[in-house]
Amino acid sequence: MAVSRVKTSSILQGFPKSRSLLVGQPAKMAVPTATDGGTGTTVSVAFTAQSGATSYTVLSTPGSFTATGSSSPLTVTGLTSGTAYTFQISATNSVGTGPYSAASNSVTPLAPQYYASSMTQSPYVNAWSWSTSTGFGSKFADPSTLPATGTGNGRSLAVRTGNSAIAVGPNFSGASGIEAYLFSGSGFGSKYAAPASQTGQVSSYGTNWNAAGDQIAIGVGASPYVYAYPWTVGSGFGTRYSNPGTALPNFGDSTSWRLGDGQVAFAAVVSPYVSVYNFSSGFGSKYSNPSTAIPQVSDGLQFHPNGNYIGCAYRTDSPYINVYNWSSGFGSKVADPATLPTGCAKVAWSPLGTTLVIKESADRLQAYAWSSGFGTKYADHSALNSGTFINEVSWNANSDVVGFSAQ
Repeated sequence: MAVSRVKTSSILQGFPKSRSLLVGQPAKMAVPTATDGGTGTTVSVAFTAQSGATSYTVLSTPGSFTATGSSSPLTVTGLTSGTAYTFQISATNSVGTGPYSAASNSVTPLAPQYYASSMTQSPYVNAWSWSTSTGFGSKFADPSTLPATGTGNGRSLAVRTGNSAIAVGPNFSGASGIEAYLFSGSGFGSKYAAPASQTGQVSSYGTNWNAAGDQIAIGVGASPYVYAYPWTVGSGFGTRYSNPGTALPNFGDSTSWRLGDGQVAFAAVVSPYVSVYNFSSGFGSKYSNPSTAIPQVSDGLQFHPNGNYIGCAYRTDSPYINVYNWSSGFGSKVADPATLPTGCAKVAWSPLGTTLVIKESADRLQAYAWSSGFGTKYADHSALNSGTFINEVSWNANSDVVGFSAQ
C-alpha cells in the first residue's frame, strides 16, 4: 500500500529545499538558540526536543557545517573565528528526517580574549581574561617560573597571534633578555628555552611577532640593536637571523611589522630615527629614509593595518607625529592633524584602521578619527590620574577596546 505524503512549504534560501513529508516523520523543529562556544571555532546550539525523535542535525550557514546528536545542545565545530553564522536544526525518527527549522539567531564565534601587561616589579608579567561585554575577568595565575630579574624586567611585551605565547623583554641591563611562555585559555604554561643567541644583559625596548606568528623581532639597547628569530609553536625560538646589512644607528625603541610581513620597522634614538627593512627569511635591504625627516628621537611607530601608512611618534618638536604614505617605501607625509598633540611617545592604530590613538609625552591619551588622513580629534580621556606614566597602548582585535599599561 502506498504511504500518503504531505507537502511542506519552502525552507529558507541557502538551506535544503522542502520535500514531501512522510506520515510519522518529525515535524519542523522550533527555532534553535546559538551561543558562542568561546574557542573561536565552535558554537553551541540549544533546541527543544521533539517527541519520538532519536537524533537531531544542526546545519550552519555559511559553510554547511553540521553536528548530529541525540540531545540538546549540539556543538558545531570547524567554524571560522570572526565569521557570523546562523543555524537550522532537523529531527530524525524511525520513519525519516523532518524539515529544517527557520534560522537561529546570528552568532560570531570569537577566540578567547586576554589582556596582558608587563611591569618592572614582580611578577613582571600579568594576564587577565577579557570580555567585550563585561571587561576584565579573573587574573591568571603567575607563571611558575618568573622572568629573571636583574635590575628590572618587564618593559616590552608581545602576545603572539592566536594567543598561544607571551614574550616579555627586560627593562634594564642586568636582566636576562627576552623570555617567552606558552599561553592558553587556562593561563601561563611552561617557559620556553631562551634563544641560543640571547639578547642578554640589555634592555628590550620593542618586541613584536609578525602577523603569521612565525617570526619575532626585538629592539634592544646594545649593538646590533635589533634581533630577529624564527618561531615555532611548541619549540619556540629558532636560530637567530643575521644582522641587517645596514645597521640600526642606536637602540631599537619600538618594532612594527607591515601587513603581509614583508617589512619590519624599528624606531631609534639617533637619526634617521626610523629604519625599515625588507624581511623574508631574514633581514634584507633597508628602505631609503623619508624625504620629510623625523626631527627628533622616535619613541614609537606602527604600520597602519592595511599597510598603506606608517606613523612615527616623537616627543619634543612640533607636530610630534609624522604619518607617511607607504607603498614600496616611504611616500609623502600626510597633512598634520588640525589639533596637534602635545608631544607624542606612542602610536596605536585600531585594528580596523579607523582611529589613531596617541600617547602624549604629558601622559595623556588623544585619539583621532582616520580615513585617508587625520580626521576630527576625539574628546580627551578624563579618567587618568595626574602623574600617571603610560608605557604602552594597545587595541583589542575588534577595535572596541583600547588598553594601556601605566606606572
